[in-house]
Amino acid sequence: MPARMTSQQISRAALSNMRSDMVRYLSKVIFENPRCLEDSDSELSAADAEKIAADLLDYMNSNLETLAAQVYDEVFAIMLRDMWLVTLQAVQEILAPSPQRHLKLDPLTSRQFFVIQCILRAARSFFYQDGDGLSSEVLDNDTFVETMELLAYAEQGNTETLYSDARPSLSLSLSLSLSLSLSPCF
Repeated sequence: MPARMTSQQISRAALSNMRSDMVRYLSKVIFENPRCLEDSDSELSAADAEKIAADLLDYMNSNLETLAAQVYDEVFAIMLRDMWLVTLQAVQEILAPSPQRHLKLDPLTSRQFFVIQCILRAARSFFYQDGDGLSSEVLDNDTFVETMELLAYAEQGNTETLYSDARPSLSLSLSLSLSLSLSPCF
């Protein structure tokens, strides 16, 4: 008889591929969407950026609807919190790709930074759900603070030092965040 998986194991299994999917999706949005490219003729409005963020939220919502229908509420709460961490990690990966991926990205444009900021704001609101989702305490965790600091650091044009300065501590803190994220969040 196969051993039963714990809720933590179920959460990890379901989210293991979601991080790479999220990075791939965000990369496509940030680097391939014509509305995000700097050479576009028109300025990117807040409404345009919010539409781009809405596309990402639709993607996350469809994943969450599928998960909610298949798991217990306790497991879903863990997965919701972990999905927030995965979202933050995906943004961090866009801002400072890990050296193991051997990517050399061009610096992000002001338009791309604006879209990332809108995505973070919309994702935070999505997970908060007017107080019915994750608590502010859970959302404003160390990983969120690090993501915002990394965004500010990258936006100032410090992309050359992201690999040597920010990435080692981020990797450690991301590992710790995922390890610690298994405690109850509500």
